[in-house]
Amino acid sequence: MKKVVFYIIFLFVFFFGVSIELQAQDIELMYEPAYVSPVAHVEVSARIIKMFQATEFTPLNFGKVALNDAGVQIEITPTGMRKVSGSIDTKDKSYSPARYYISGGNLTSCKVQIPNEPIILTNFRDSKTIVVSDWSADYYAENGTGTNDGLQAITLGATLNVGSKADNPAGVYDGTYDITFLYN
Repeated sequence: MKKVVFYIIFLFVFFFGVSIELQAQDIELMYEPAYVSPVAHVEVSARIIKMFQATEFTPLNFGKVALNDAGVQIEITPTGMRKVSGSIDTKDKSYSPARYYISGGNLTSCKVQIPNEPIILTNFRDSKTIVVSDWSADYYAENGTGTNDGLQAITLGATLNVGSKADNPAGVYDGTYDITFLYN
């Protein structure tokens, strides 16, 4: 049967002259380069911590000083010891280093910048002055401190340089100093 179909097609093409034209088409590839802009979805977070605060608990206090004749130096250490060079009545025990409580976020840290220059205390009754110098701080203030449970104590000391009775007559001498707490 296959042969018969083949002969019929052959005879048809032979007698009627059907021509079959084959052509190849030009294929043009059209493309545009794809510009890919990478997009990344990144998580962002913020942590809000308690505000950092420094509170003076105890002011720096050199105590009551009863001069003999000459001047004297009184050092209050950060640990609370009083060292005296000169002759004064040392029965008064009301002296103390400055003590600050630092509060902030748990496990945060801070450093303290203490005065590096002397400060002046003034007797407002007669304008006489006394110099406070040689500031010192406990280990935590100088080297940075971590606030366990958000609280840390820092103590400061200094040296009071008192002149003679004529230079520094009896009276109250006041002044201020600046310390800076650097929060990390």
